[in-house]
Amino acid sequence: MREITIPEDIQLVDPVTDKPVRKADEHGRPIDEPDEPLTFRKWVILRPLRDPKFAKNSEGQGDVEALYYAADLRKALKDARPGDRITIEETVWKRLDECVRKPSQPYDAGFMYQLIPFIDAITKAEKKESAKKEEN
Repeated sequence: MREITIPEDIQLVDPVTDKPVRKADEHGRPIDEPDEPLTFRKWVILRPLRDPKFAKNSEGQGDVEALYYAADLRKALKDARPGDRITIEETVWKRLDECVRKPSQPYDAGFMYQLIPFIDAITKAEKKESAKKEEN
């Protein structure tokens, strides 16, 4: 089991101007209104869970278990707020960790450095003994 502390939401900024990233209209054109801060939940769902690696087992084969892992993770994150701690199975954490450390699609380092707190929340998740071992 791994315990993840939910990090604070992140207001993404343009790395050149240091001004908040703007919302876009339905055509992708910027609107003169700052975008909402990015939540850890939204980032996990849009980035690591959508990485093709998450859907593969340790042998690199497609694995239906990933669907259950994703559902469990979404459920754990649903009501989690910054500062809350969620516990996930080691197998789920290993897939998340792999997708975060070595994503199929490389990060844009000039922009994505802002997400280091989200990355650290996963890669530095504390190992926790399972309840079964704690009872013994």
